[in-house]
Amino acid sequence: MHHECLAYKTDSYGGVIVDELQLPEDPVEFRCKLEGALKTWVNAGVRGVWMKLPLSHAHL
Repeated sequence: MHHECLAYKTDSYGGVIVDELQLPEDPVEFRCKLEGALKTWVNAGVRGVWMKLPLSHAHL
Protein backbone atom coordinates (compact mmCIF):
# COMPACT_ATOMS: atom_id res chain seq x y z
CA MET A 1 0.00 0.00 0.00
CA HIS A 2 1.40 3.41 -0.96
CA HIS A 3 1.13 6.41 1.34
CA GLU A 4 0.06 8.62 -1.60
CA CYS A 5 -2.95 6.34 -2.09
CA LEU A 6 -6.01 5.74 0.00
CA ALA A 7 -5.63 3.16 2.76
CA TYR A 8 -7.07 -0.19 1.68
CA LYS A 9 -6.94 -3.94 2.01
CA THR A 10 -7.37 -6.58 -0.65
CA ASP A 11 -10.31 -8.96 -0.77
CA SER A 12 -10.42 -12.59 -1.86
CA TYR A 13 -11.89 -11.72 -5.27
CA GLY A 14 -9.06 -9.58 -6.63
CA GLY A 15 -10.54 -6.31 -5.45
CA VAL A 16 -9.77 -3.73 -2.80
CA ILE A 17 -11.74 -2.35 0.13
CA VAL A 18 -10.97 1.26 1.01
CA ASP A 19 -10.58 1.95 4.75
CA GLU A 20 -13.37 4.43 5.42
CA LEU A 21 -11.88 5.36 8.80
CA GLN A 22 -8.72 6.72 7.17
CA LEU A 23 -10.30 8.88 4.46
CA PRO A 24 -8.84 12.39 4.32
CA GLU A 25 -11.09 15.27 5.39
CA ASP A 26 -9.82 17.67 2.73
CA PRO A 27 -11.48 17.33 -0.71
CA VAL A 28 -8.27 18.21 -2.59
CA GLU A 29 -6.26 15.61 -0.66
CA PHE A 30 -9.04 13.04 -1.19
CA ARG A 31 -9.05 13.67 -4.94
CA CYS A 32 -5.25 13.37 -5.21
CA LYS A 33 -5.19 10.16 -3.18
CA LEU A 34 -8.12 8.69 -5.11
CA GLU A 35 -6.47 9.46 -8.45
CA GLY A 36 -3.22 7.88 -7.27
CA ALA A 37 -5.02 4.85 -5.90
CA LEU A 38 -7.02 4.30 -9.09
CA LYS A 39 -3.85 4.41 -11.21
CA THR A 40 -2.15 1.94 -8.87
CA TRP A 41 -5.13 -0.39 -8.84
CA VAL A 42 -5.65 -0.32 -12.61
CA ASN A 43 -1.96 -1.08 -13.17
CA ALA A 44 -2.18 -3.94 -10.66
CA GLY A 45 -5.24 -5.43 -12.39
CA VAL A 46 -7.60 -4.90 -9.47
CA ARG A 47 -11.03 -6.24 -10.39
CA GLY A 48 -13.21 -4.07 -8.18
CA VAL A 49 -13.16 -1.27 -5.62
CA TRP A 50 -15.42 -1.09 -2.59
CA MET A 51 -15.63 2.22 -0.76
CA LYS A 52 -18.13 3.32 1.84
CA LEU A 53 -18.32 7.07 2.23
CA PRO A 54 -19.56 8.06 5.68
CA LEU A 55 -22.11 10.87 5.79
CA SER A 56 -19.49 12.99 7.57
CA HIS A 57 -17.40 12.81 4.38
CA ALA A 58 -20.22 13.57 1.91
CA HIS A 59 -18.50 16.86 1.01
CA LEU A 60 -15.71 14.91 -0.68
